[in-house]
Amino acid sequence: MISKKLNKSLADFINRKVVPMYKRHDAGHDVSHLNEVVEFALKLAKKVKDKIDLNILYVSAAFHDVGLRVNREDHHIHSGKIVRRLKTLKKWFNEDEIETIAQACEDHRASGKNPIRSIYGKIVSDSDRTSLFNIERLLERMWLYRLDSLKDDNDTSDEEVFDEMYTHAVKKMSKDKGYVKIQLPETTQLMKKEIKRTQDHIDNRDKMYALFLEMRKDGRLKR
Repeated sequence: MISKKLNKSLADFINRKVVPMYKRHDAGHDVSHLNEVVEFALKLAKKVKDKIDLNILYVSAAFHDVGLRVNREDHHIHSGKIVRRLKTLKKWFNEDEIETIAQACEDHRASGKNPIRSIYGKIVSDSDRTSLFNIERLLERMWLYRLDSLKDDNDTSDEEVFDEMYTHAVKKMSKDKGYVKIQLPETTQLMKKEIKRTQDHIDNRDKMYALFLEMRKDGRLKR
């Protein structure tokens, strides 16, 4: 349930100052990823029963991966630090609201072990999963990340890259063993078909490999 409308000057600030940060990220965390997280967060906000300040949610979603400019391993922590240090945000938010935004950024990561502290963190966390529960988008993001890691290494075969991707996908997304968890029932309702289709592929290597080969053949996964 949305309690406040989006502030136009705040949205302009995000577009001018934050969106360009994502242009410097790897292809799996670029502007298209930012857009899908923000869009799903705004969609999910309309479904939850909690009162949602759209401005707090929008900034939380927009800043969730900015810490990648520091490093990947602790990027969620660095995202929170960047939010707390950014004096410009005081134009629109008080200290408690800024802290809520910082915590939402810190709590969004799938591998996080601590409880998520607010509804904003839960929405951003689930929104960050949307591309993981689209099997084609998941393959695309994993492929791009591994190509970036391989750089000029042309000796690694497609199947070897896929094996690494598949091992990671099972560890992260398997229905019974994966560590990625959906936080809100509203998310499951919105993505029921996508979640089932993705997990059906992940729990069947041959099925996932066939889709991988199809995407390689038609150019969706370019090397």
